[in-house]
Amino acid sequence: MNIPNGFSRPKVLLGLATIAICGSTMTASAGDTSATHGYSVSGTFLYPPSFTQFNAASSDRPGSCEINLVTRQTFDSLNPWIIRGRRAPGVFEYLYDSLLQPSVDEFQTSYGLIAESIQAGEDGRSVTFVLHPKAQFHDGHPITATDVVFTADTMRASARPFWRSMLKDTVVEAVSERVVHVTFHGEKDPSNILSFGSLPVLPAHYWSSRNFGEMFTEVPVGSGPYRIASVNMGQSIRFERVENYWAANLPTRKGMHHFKSITYTYISDDATSYLSFLRGDLDQIGIDDMRQWDSYRSHDAITDGSVHVTDVPAWWPMGMNGFFFNMRDTRFQDRRVRAALASLVPFDWVNQTQLFSAFERTSSYFGNAEHEAASAPTADEKAWMETFPAHFPDEAFSERWQPADASRSTKESLANALRLLADAGWKYDENSGRLANQRDGTPLNITILTSTTTQDKIFGAWQNLLNRIGVEVTLQRVDASSFQERYQTAEFEMVYRFYIPPLHPGREQVTLWGSPRLQAENVRTILGIDSSAVDDALERLLGATTLPERTHATRLLDRALQWGLFAVPTYQNRKVRTAYWSNRIRPPANMPRVGGGAGFWTCAVPDTAP
Repeated sequence: MNIPNGFSRPKVLLGLATIAICGSTMTASAGDTSATHGYSVSGTFLYPPSFTQFNAASSDRPGSCEINLVTRQTFDSLNPWIIRGRRAPGVFEYLYDSLLQPSVDEFQTSYGLIAESIQAGEDGRSVTFVLHPKAQFHDGHPITATDVVFTADTMRASARPFWRSMLKDTVVEAVSERVVHVTFHGEKDPSNILSFGSLPVLPAHYWSSRNFGEMFTEVPVGSGPYRIASVNMGQSIRFERVENYWAANLPTRKGMHHFKSITYTYISDDATSYLSFLRGDLDQIGIDDMRQWDSYRSHDAITDGSVHVTDVPAWWPMGMNGFFFNMRDTRFQDRRVRAALASLVPFDWVNQTQLFSAFERTSSYFGNAEHEAASAPTADEKAWMETFPAHFPDEAFSERWQPADASRSTKESLANALRLLADAGWKYDENSGRLANQRDGTPLNITILTSTTTQDKIFGAWQNLLNRIGVEVTLQRVDASSFQERYQTAEFEMVYRFYIPPLHPGREQVTLWGSPRLQAENVRTILGIDSSAVDDALERLLGATTLPERTHATRLLDRALQWGLFAVPTYQNRKVRTAYWSNRIRPPANMPRVGGGAGFWTCAVPDTAP
């Protein structure tokens, strides 16, 4: 899964069953010059050219039932591909089709959707897509090569930094009405074809007379399995299944999208959304607050078995959840200050006493993936680390990085934090109980920007220990729109964010972590990191031409970010807990390995043939 906005959380329908992968495995080189039914970075396909549907797809007829879901963030825009505005739920997932459909059972593999066939250049720097002759937008206009070229030009000019960066050195040509040739002139990246193939293909006849870069409230013309039926901006949005959908019988769509409609309703907090679900207003809900959910364990809907709860292991890479430093703030440019502040999080205590021991401490920017620096460095990694002695402390050469925890030795943790701060020029005054800069007497007061309550439990415990060493730290909670604006312009001292990396990290990592010298024109990194070790790892990633090189470079990047202490890690859950009304909807019999099952759930009672 490629998540273009960098900091994001997957919002998907989730299911229970375990996948049983069937069928043969066929080999196809990522540099194969023959036309194929898909593209795989690894060079293998699970599904052969003759496959008729994904294993998770159902043979049931498209249902007449409707599904009601919750969104916990309000919205003011129907354009999720730009920075401006708060995107409406479901638009990214359901409104537009793309050239390729990511496999739900394999990583870094996609199959044709709008593209009927794919022919990759031998060097991996070019690809030709032949479009399906039946591909069309909801208004009946055919999807042509002109629309693909228009999409690339429009995204390059106005989309989020990820897309702009990816398209910066990409040339897209319409060879004929149904043939598109793409050339990647930047660094060789075997995942470029997948990234380009995931672009939504925009209707040029519709968007050419409108400003794609502006917040958008008009219902746009789409091409996907659902169209927007109604919108109450900021409160609810309803999607209606497209009858006679052009791709309904393609292998990458057959047996999917069983709900007649999908409605998202905005509810701001967990408690209210849980009660709404238990009243029957919602059909499915993700459980984020285990303590709050447990308070309803005696509810009739739970005790009588109407509501089922299921855990699904996280399939996606787990990034960094935590309080990020704005590295442009001179107070945080001393690593000792960051280390002292980060050392006082009593995660284990909070997890055991307030979170039902349901979480794990975040410890990697690329967790739950092959790119994670999950063990002590190898000999090659040590040799690289030795070229940046100021970045890596002695212990980095003999052990894996793990975030400090103040749960078991609070007194020792407080004393060590004060020593680090004193070495960095901050003095604790026992009379006032405040910590101040030795040069000018400025107190160490910190404001953390947030728009959620997710971090409140861990923050309260951390705040208590920081107050004991004279550091005053407060949360500034603002609405989602204000948060997005201030975050994008870096108007914060610290910020609470969760970052989920893509399956195949690439140029978007530069936008997130690179110094100003690595940034594309008019792109400004938000966190202000300026580290030679991080930059070198990024340049190695951009220059990698093979999967082993990419994996090695990303592990170096993870190690540089870990030991750089650019964030105070909080926690994450490597499984997703979902509740649903079992008499209304049901999960797929074969749960996909990746993707969470979006599009594969069905009505509890299948429709019968007329």
